[in-house]
Amino acid sequence: MTNTGLYISPVTLLDWDNDKPPSQQEIRMARKRWVAELDLSGNSTISINGQEFGKQEIITTFDRLQKDEHLAYHLAVDNDGVMRHFLETGEFTKGQQFVALREYEDEAFIQWITPYVVPAFQKLLAKSFATGTAVHVAALCKQMFPPASIEAEAWQPACDYLRKATAFMEYFVESSFQEDRFQQMQKIISLGTMQLLCLKPVHLFSQDIDEYCRLLHKLSRELHKEKPEESVALLHNGSNLPMNDLLCNIFRMQIDFYHRYYGQTACPRQEEDENIPFAWYDPAPATVNKPLYHLRLEPAVTPVAEKKNIINILIVIIIALIAIILHLALTD
Repeated sequence: MTNTGLYISPVTLLDWDNDKPPSQQEIRMARKRWVAELDLSGNSTISINGQEFGKQEIITTFDRLQKDEHLAYHLAVDNDGVMRHFLETGEFTKGQQFVALREYEDEAFIQWITPYVVPAFQKLLAKSFATGTAVHVAALCKQMFPPASIEAEAWQPACDYLRKATAFMEYFVESSFQEDRFQQMQKIISLGTMQLLCLKPVHLFSQDIDEYCRLLHKLSRELHKEKPEESVALLHNGSNLPMNDLLCNIFRMQIDFYHRYYGQTACPRQEEDENIPFAWYDPAPATVNKPLYHLRLEPAVTPVAEKKNIINILIVIIIALIAIILHLALTD
């Protein structure tokens, strides 16, 4: 409804405080007032609720408002401060709660509000990927999830981020290790980023996820010489991503190898909220909560110690066989 694509309430545009929808006359008068204010300002744009509007954008916005057959729905949005703030700014914080309005169960209302939800959701998602933080999107998804008809559009920022991320990861693994480049990649391979990817519907962008996982595994192997702890943590966290069966088996085999080498000791990750389910989003079955772990690199059995254990076992077996042979010989 604005040049940014984000919602702006008619309550703001019309200075509207009635309990009934505005008349066409009131909408026309409000449009004239905003155009006049813009002309008097001498600027090319005017700020309305923190967003910049030019003359044509003001006219287009009010024309849409005049054609809106569901002006009463705007009142419902205004009665939910959290919803209105989310739609107008694309901001949502863990702990916020939408009001339980009856309109939220109305199919017609859901269809009406969906075009406003999409840009707000996209803005929150893009910001979360930029910061590598999943807590706010996870909190939002517990209360609202884009309908199947527009979920691909809503999650497009995830696809865009994945393609940029995999391009940088490919460049990193093909180059010699450099600390500054590794630091630049921290958000790309962070636990928060992986949790964001796990929140999306499983069937979306599956090939991009597979490519991300393939490079994640390759990156883990490249890092193991320089940063073994980060390498194993990366592999362990990445194994929760919804990858294809072949990659899933590769991750499991690599993790099994590290478990044999370093032992089964593990400690919880503390860098993200542990209440976020590290699970694949699937609207049909219930989601499966998976723990967030990373391995503590304290080898339970070193390769040398493991060889000694094998030699000792062989010695015991040989002694036992000799004892059995001697026993049989004496009894004969």
